Order: sequence, then C-alpha cells, then structure tokens
Amino acid sequence: IFGMIRLFARLALFASLALFSTTLAINDTDSAVIQDLQTFYPDQTWQAPITCNVDGIVCIPGGHVTSLLWDGLNLAGRPISPDFGRLDKLESLQLNQTGLEGTLNASVVASVFQNLTNLLDLNLGGNQLTGSITDFVDSAGSINLQSINLGFNRFSGSLPPNFDRFPSLQSLFLQNNQFDGSLPSDWTQMSLSQLDLANNTLTGAIPTFSSMNLLNLVPNSWNCPIPDYSSWANTTDFHLVDPLGLCPSPFTGDEEEHS
Repeated sequence: IFGMIRLFARLALFASLALFSTTLAINDTDSAVIQDLQTFYPDQTWQAPITCNVDGIVCIPGGHVTSLLWDGLNLAGRPISPDFGRLDKLESLQLNQTGLEGTLNASVVASVFQNLTNLLDLNLGGNQLTGSITDFVDSAGSINLQSINLGFNRFSGSLPPNFDRFPSLQSLFLQNNQFDGSLPSDWTQMSLSQLDLANNTLTGAIPTFSSMNLLNLVPNSWNCPIPDYSSWANTTDFHLVDPLGLCPSPFTGDEEEHS
C-alpha cells in the first residue's frame, strides 16, 4: 500500500512537467545518453524516436532531461549503467522494480551518483541490488536529496551514520533488506517525515525520533523497552508492534530487555 501511495505521489509531482515536455525535443547531448542507456538495457522495448514525454522521459526548456520515470521497465539482469551519471540535470531517477542487479559500490557511486548533483528523488527499490550502502551515503554528489528508496533489495551490513549529509531528506525507505547492527545515534537528528526499516535484522535500542508521518520498524530484533510513541497515535502511520511478545508493551517505559 505504501509503495502505491509513493508511486502515485511521484506521478502527480511530475505530471505537469511531463505534459509540458510534450512540445520539447531532447538536446543532442542528452539524446545520445538516452540512446546509450537503451542499448545498455536491450530487453526493454523502447519507443522511437527518442523524445520528451516518451518512455518516461521528462524535460525542461533547453531539452535537458530532468526525470526518468522508469519504474517497472525491463532492465533485468543488468547493473546500474554509468550512463545515468551523464544526465547532469537529472532531478528524479525512478528505477523501482526493474530487475536491476549488482552492487552500489564505490565504482558505481563515482561513475553515476557523484555526477548527479541535482538529484532530489532516487528510487532503486524492488530490485536485486547487493552490498553496503556506505559508499553511496558518503559520496553521493547531491546533498539535496529529498527521498531515497532502497527498499526490497539485498543490501547488507550496518547502517551508516552520516545520512545527515542530506539536510533536505524527508523520506528514507530501507525496508526488506539484510541490514544488521544498531541504529546510529545521530539518526535522531534527521528531520524525516517517513522512515521504513521493516524486515531487516537490526538490533539494539530504538532511539526516540521526532514525530513523523510514517515510522515502520518491525519486525527486527530490538531491545526493550520500546519508546513511548503513543502521542503519535492520532497523527502518524506507525508500526511498532512486537509480534513475538518480547516487550511487555510497545507504549511503556518497562525496563525489561530480551536476550
């Protein structure tokens, strides 16, 4: 349900740009990049000719590509192409459920994400991406990212402490991966409105976050007590249920801890 809501929100956000771009032609530089991307992902049936508002391509005056709305396309079995990094005006990159494979390692970050300095919205959810996300968090070129979706992949390792590199970050989706360890203490300093960490193997104490619109932390292996978030009940879609009964109550300060 949350995935559908986010998808509809993104489509609404870029609808006006998409309609406006129907009269625009892609400039030669970005057109060459799109052609290289289409060659890199041969299993997708692409429309011709390459133009704005076709195949999820959104442009601004000057023919610069600002959004690739490629959710659900068939990019199966291929890694993240370095050619994405050549679209230097890109603000939204939507690659949810495209079948991407590979790692988000230092080489990918250097060739792609260090160059996307205008990126605001990144969705790589629902793929087969592996490895750590530390290189991405440490070195992504855009510090103005507002939404990062890496959920439903195979990322692993500990969660890096320095997401505060992105002061405008509002939505962070890391659910259904293989992250372990505890949450960095400085995560409570982020001004998030949505945080989803469900279905990992995280441990330790749950920090006390500021009020959000969405907070999903289950199931993991948290220590008791679970912080008292009862004041959020009328305003927030949050999930702190303890299905194994390891904590006496999700809304008390009980000091019991589980082994």
